[in-house]
Amino acid sequence: MGTTQRIIPGVTGEPNWGNLSLDITTVAKTVDKQGQLANQPQPNAKLQQTLSKRKDHQIKQAVGHLIQAAGGRRAVSRGTSAATGRAGTRVARQLTRFFTLVGTSGLGGALATPAAPFNFSGLTVAEIIDRIILLCSDGSTGMDETAAIAACGQVLEQLEQPGQTPQQFEAALQTLAAGNGLEKLLCQYFGYYIFEHLSQRFQEKITQLKGSAVAAATFDEIKEDILGRVQVIAAARPIAQIDWAGPQGSQIIEDIFDSILALF
Repeated sequence: MGTTQRIIPGVTGEPNWGNLSLDITTVAKTVDKQGQLANQPQPNAKLQQTLSKRKDHQIKQAVGHLIQAAGGRRAVSRGTSAATGRAGTRVARQLTRFFTLVGTSGLGGALATPAAPFNFSGLTVAEIIDRIILLCSDGSTGMDETAAIAACGQVLEQLEQPGQTPQQFEAALQTLAAGNGLEKLLCQYFGYYIFEHLSQRFQEKITQLKGSAVAAATFDEIKEDILGRVQVIAAARPIAQIDWAGPQGSQIIEDIFDSILALF
């Protein structure tokens, strides 16, 4: 199971942004060099360390250029940039409001519509996740919306366990809603969201330039680096009970996103 299998971006024609495109190509070259070095009979540990530091710097620079190309940190974190940020903050608000509803009304109540109640018995957890994703989406098909929805799916799938029943999944959601785990989930969400923007724009290009194996390794490294940096923010932001459905929740979402962008 995977979000990328359920949500196909299908967004083409957006021009690559110059500096950012070069950044990702440079990361791929470094990852390729690391792979070649690792396959040598006697790998050079010192050179590997140098390449690893270089790659970390290149990834940080790439995300910085993504933010810059989208209009800057302020525009992205406040959701005023249609290129990167608008759908990301909107879906984050939808997701936290959904968790709030799960905490007060249960999973069925959170998934119900004004027209009809919702009974999740008989559904798989994957089907429930699909419904939550649809609930968080406004139906747009642009790259920003696609990145936000893919990130939403990623964090929800992290809560799914092998053999988990819908009732057990509901209990996991309620535990998050009742505790102080939502800020960590939001940090992870924004990490995936940033990664999805880079992956959607450039994975095909890197596959054409360097082959599928190097492309896959490159974007695995990018994802790991971004999520690793985001964990620092998650650990530093213990938040008590928040009214996620109100202005306070929206402000905290922007603050968390801004803190993450500041890392880059």
